[in-house]
Amino acid sequence: MLRTVLTVAVIALAGITTARAQSYDQLSSWCYGESTDDQTIQGCDAVIASGRVQGNDLAAAYGARAYAYNRKGDYARAIIDHDIAIRMNPNDAMLWNNRGWTYNNLRQYDRALQDLDRAISLNARLAEGYNNRGVSYNGMRQYDRAIQEYDEAIRLRPGYPVAMRNRDLAVRNRDQFGGGGGVTTAPPPPPPPGPAAAGNSNGGPASSGTNLLKERLGEIAPR
Repeated sequence: MLRTVLTVAVIALAGITTARAQSYDQLSSWCYGESTDDQTIQGCDAVIASGRVQGNDLAAAYGARAYAYNRKGDYARAIIDHDIAIRMNPNDAMLWNNRGWTYNNLRQYDRALQDLDRAISLNARLAEGYNNRGVSYNGMRQYDRAIQEYDEAIRLRPGYPVAMRNRDLAVRNRDQFGGGGGVTTAPPPPPPPGPAAAGNSNGGPASSGTNLLKERLGEIAPR
């Protein structure tokens, strides 16, 4: 009888352990893979708290959570996670790009350009970086410079839909307000923080985390 009870207890414990492992695997896939923003945050919370990942994989978890916070408009939390991710993995161009994306959404264009310049210095073929620099210059009303940045993004990624739409916006702004050197018409006042009035910034995956399962799509429409 005692042996039977012990056997049942061992089986039950094994079942709990397996369920926990499966639960962690699911949460990890939410953090690093394709998922909703809320699932990404929940998954990355679990990955970060677990202590199971280190180095670039941990940086990727913070970067993915920052990406989700950014998409939800929680820019303060996004910046905190971006900062941690970049400290852990300062050579990942996409991490710098993504923090620049957040600063664009905050309308802090000078600060965004610092990060985006760094991203492009690390990866000169990062189309998202050029698109996001275009958003910065467009927000600063330097429309000719914005168009140059979008042209480079499109050259690197032919048919890049976000950059093509942003370029059209910059051309309309230039035609209405001037190229940015000498403004011919008073431009509208700057909008409050939030995506898209100056064009759509793009985030993307932190590229160095080996647990990153799927490439995340950049945001292609304002919210």
